[in-house]
Amino acid sequence: MRGKLMRFPRPNGAEEVVRELNEFLDRFELRGSTHRGYICVFNNGDHPDFAWNMGGRFYSQGNASYQQMSRDERLRMTIDGEPVCEIDIRASYLTIFHAWNGAYLDHHRDPYDLPGLGPDARPVIKSLFHAMFGSDARLDRWPKEIAAKYLAETAVRASLARFWRFSAAVATSWKGHRKPRSG
Repeated sequence: MRGKLMRFPRPNGAEEVVRELNEFLDRFELRGSTHRGYICVFNNGDHPDFAWNMGGRFYSQGNASYQQMSRDERLRMTIDGEPVCEIDIRASYLTIFHAWNGAYLDHHRDPYDLPGLGPDARPVIKSLFHAMFGSDARLDRWPKEIAAKYLAETAVRASLARFWRFSAAVATSWKGHRKPRSG
């Protein structure tokens, strides 16, 4: 977690909600991961208008918690012997944003595939939306983690594209040629 630890009077009822949630979850056996209960971390505690009203997040305690695992690893977990599943809400940030603003989001098309930019721009557009919605401030530059991930992904994609173009060129140039017989 980032940020500085700040001391506050305890919020009304929030601690009880977390305790009740942890007690409820303790009744189940989790296999394939570790969950030692949730803690709740609140945002913007140093903001002058802070009143436990600026968002926060539940974090599962422990280094091997499911929140630290890849999607494939999480899908191998069980709760009381039953397999888990993940529900992916398509374009969740955009869906919520549109709903808050009374606008319609067409769920029959990919909201990250913007006209005129083509499908190759999709990962960039999606990362940009996530960075903007995940920040309290106006973005003046790409966040370092997103830029590094994008560069790594596009470098791999570009390398594969170059490889396939080379392979196709080699295959085309060798088409019709036979390997000389030895002997």
